Amino acid sequence: MTHRLLIEAPLPPEGAVLEVLGAEAHHAIRVKRLTEGEVLAVGDGQGAEGEARVAAVEKRARGEWALVLSVERRWSVPRVCPQVRVFSGVPKGPRLEALVDQLSQAGAASWAPLIAERSVVDPRPGKLERMRRVSVEAAKQCWRPWLLEIGEVCRFADALQEPESRLVIADPSGERYSPDASARITLLIGPEGGWSDRELGRAREAGAQAMSIGPHVMRVENAAPIATALILDAERARSGLGRWNKEHVPCEPC
Repeated sequence: MTHRLLIEAPLPPEGAVLEVLGAEAHHAIRVKRLTEGEVLAVGDGQGAEGEARVAAVEKRARGEWALVLSVERRWSVPRVCPQVRVFSGVPKGPRLEALVDQLSQAGAASWAPLIAERSVVDPRPGKLERMRRVSVEAAKQCWRPWLLEIGEVCRFADALQEPESRLVIADPSGERYSPDASARITLLIGPEGGWSDRELGRAREAGAQAMSIGPHVMRVENAAPIATALILDAERARSGLGRWNKEHVPCEPC
């Protein structure tokens, strides 16, 4: 089974018929050359995965392609634990797409734009909607059971108050990340101008761990996924688990 298909609707139960239309169907039929009887992996980006068999390939009115699938197996995959929820400064231009794409690959649970004292970019709703599309495309590439969630613009003071979450702020003044088996982690990555002394002080007062992620200053689109990967790897090492796979990644109570 070499083909994978991410649908943007809840995956139906076993035995159900699933129709895939539009650009996704066109790509599967005309580019991937799927034919009747082939089996492929399917997922909905909300934790449901399965196997489906191509029941029919149809060209309908106005030249629209339809891929008709029969769902043969279906199962649920819990989220990666800990859930690393990233709030970061917003880089300019196409670097924002790189940030979202790399966070998805690294395993972050969500990303939201953070407005800090030295922020220079405040993304509009249209830009955030575009980032949701980037999240979908990234999930297709790295086959994530859960999409990277894209949140709304968040002020620094509000990010410090994320409920039931350990607070971590990336800064050169910090130390190596110290794992503690937290189920949810709020990771703050500063804007291009860095944090102000007042922001660092407020974060420490709120109980944040200052985390150093390397000897050099990094662009935000590199710092955020690297910090995410370091946190997940440290928490995994603490748990004593072996290699990454879907049987071992999830844990409760995420």
